[in-house]
Amino acid sequence: MNNYLNRHFFIISILCTIILFLSSNYIIQKINVNLGIDFTSTKTFSLSEGTKRVINEIEEPIKISFIYSRNLSKNIPIIQNYANQVQGLLNRYSDLSSNKIELNFIEPEPYSEDEDYVNRYGIQGFPIDQEGSKVYFGLIASNTTDDIETVPFFDPSKAGSLEKQLTDIIYKLNRSKKPMIGFLSWVDTTPPMMPNNQLGQGEYTILEELSYFYDFEFLDTDVESFENIDLLIVYHPSDISKETEYGIEQFILNGGETVIFIDPFFEKNDHSNKSSNLENILKTLNINYNDNVILDGAQATRLQTQQNISDNTSLQTMLKLNWPEVRGQFINQNTDIGNGLSLIRIISPGGYLNSMMKVKYHIHL
Repeated sequence: MNNYLNRHFFIISILCTIILFLSSNYIIQKINVNLGIDFTSTKTFSLSEGTKRVINEIEEPIKISFIYSRNLSKNIPIIQNYANQVQGLLNRYSDLSSNKIELNFIEPEPYSEDEDYVNRYGIQGFPIDQEGSKVYFGLIASNTTDDIETVPFFDPSKAGSLEKQLTDIIYKLNRSKKPMIGFLSWVDTTPPMMPNNQLGQGEYTILEELSYFYDFEFLDTDVESFENIDLLIVYHPSDISKETEYGIEQFILNGGETVIFIDPFFEKNDHSNKSSNLENILKTLNINYNDNVILDGAQATRLQTQQNISDNTSLQTMLKLNWPEVRGQFINQNTDIGNGLSLIRIISPGGYLNSMMKVKYHIHL
């Protein structure tokens, strides 16, 4: 009799533990999604300081409609789990916005006005059966001047960049005027012309990415002063005049924000002057720049090249000593830019010493 009671009690204890575990997970999930409090071990619903700053700078109300076919996606776990993550983050954005973000949810029914509405803004439905039912999983955001930003369909494979995706939308809608970048370059940045008369991406796709958030003014290399510039980019100043260098120096000393790319050995075949420097500016800023090329035999890039010897072609391995490779354990995975990267190849780096006397890599753009 006692054995029966003990076994019965043991089974009941196991069932209660399972129920308590499932209930706790459900409650925590609801708190994460509905209240925006992050109890997840991976801090899924925690926001970076940059995102919080963007939210705090919202001036006019922003309306965000989260489009999600919740009932139709019950049997699609990958969509359901990612939707909970999206909704939880959106709740956090709304909670931190001091009522500047109006968040609402739309679940489009087949052949409904809601479905017509989301289709009109390019939200894509994913067909799930032969009857024409579609799962919608996207976003429509707008500001008071009727600027529109959309996410046609949230891609679960890009979950690692979800916060950036949402913050970019808020940033775009909150800026009535784009900041101005002054681009001062001694290198031709025009994309190459492809055989089909279309412009190729070339080496400077970063300019295209920046253009989504900033306006550009391409400056002449003999410019001596900089007006109405929010950010100055100086790219490989290989033949800079004293007047232009002085103008850059004064821009910096007057509080202007500047990004400078200088290179000890610029590996672009059609550019004759391989080295660039800003000696006077670096001296003023107390930066000791070493224009010697850094060579690294242990981490050198290995390139396969073809060698023709006596009509025989063979593959040879060439070490690019001035292309060091930084691999997994030396990459900070705790940052957005480093997370998930297993290899960073640095082309022709030089080095500099700052006031802390720590050696740094100069990364060639």
